[in-house]
Amino acid sequence: MVRQVTSNTPEPISGRRQQRNTLMQRQYSHREAMAQSPVPFTLPNGTVATIHPLTERDHNEIDAWIKHQYMENVVSACNMLPREEREQLMKVALEEAATLTFQHGHGNKILISSTFGVARLAYQLIKKGTTMTFEEFHSLLFPEGYLTVEGTETLNSMLTSVYRQLPKQNRGQKNRKKRRVFT
Repeated sequence: MVRQVTSNTPEPISGRRQQRNTLMQRQYSHREAMAQSPVPFTLPNGTVATIHPLTERDHNEIDAWIKHQYMENVVSACNMLPREEREQLMKVALEEAATLTFQHGHGNKILISSTFGVARLAYQLIKKGTTMTFEEFHSLLFPEGYLTVEGTETLNSMLTSVYRQLPKQNRGQKNRKKRRVFT
């Protein structure tokens, strides 16, 4: 006997193109929700910043920052190598860097693997409404350049306040699909 088990959420339409369209609609609704009600946030120094959705320019700046960080790490790692090996490694690294983006794969790991990266993402969210530079923002969160509880809590609060502004149906909840249960 086969019976249908359904959930409250509709089954997504299959097909790669439809999935991409659905994802784009979901991202648009996130931006739309944030644009309609930017989130005010008080920084540790008392400055009230407004959190805005990321623009295409913000995406490009974060991607450029990721590529720069990646290449800095490669250059510092291969300084001790012989010239031929260093040149070969740099060629491969440049090809890899060209594909990095903060939304996918290794680029995302570079962004979220350090407080510096997470602070960069948070700065892009408030950059539109402040005159503060990234270096000032980072030193405000991490005065000694080291991970601190206060700085980490500020970043967490900031990102949580953005998350709470999203429509409940778009908060990363997975859609449940119809599934067949064999009994």
